[in-house]
Amino acid sequence: MLALATCYCNDLYREAERLHIPVEGVVVEATADFPGIGLAATNIRYAVMVSSPAKAEDVAELVRQTDAVAEVHNTIRAGAAVVLNNG
Repeated sequence: MLALATCYCNDLYREAERLHIPVEGVVVEATADFPGIGLAATNIRYAVMVSSPAKAEDVAELVRQTDAVAEVHNTIRAGAAVVLNNG
């Protein structure tokens, strides 16, 4: 969940710069259910709070656009394989 939250936070600042939206702070809270040892997480969810002097609708659009391009989120959504190459 830390990777998900950190990725989103980093990407939000990048997208804010691209969209010229000032950001004073970001809080991301990510949660999931872990049904057992070695089992994939389920019910993955996150919430975002952005402090900005920009209009609320601009901040909402920033949040939506960032969700669409966040790399970790899109990797999880795509169900990408993870392979251990050791040795």
